[in-house]
Amino acid sequence: MLCVIDREAGGAENLAAEGLQLRSLFTMGELLDTASNVGER
Repeated sequence: MLCVIDREAGGAENLAAEGLQLRSLFTMGELLDTASNVGER
């Protein structure tokens, strides 16, 4: 399965338990890290 943002709230693990693999373009952690670094430039 493909998603745009993995909220890292357990969905990937729930899908894995059903034999499905989650692929995400971004994780919430990546987006938050990027957002916090924007003001540091």
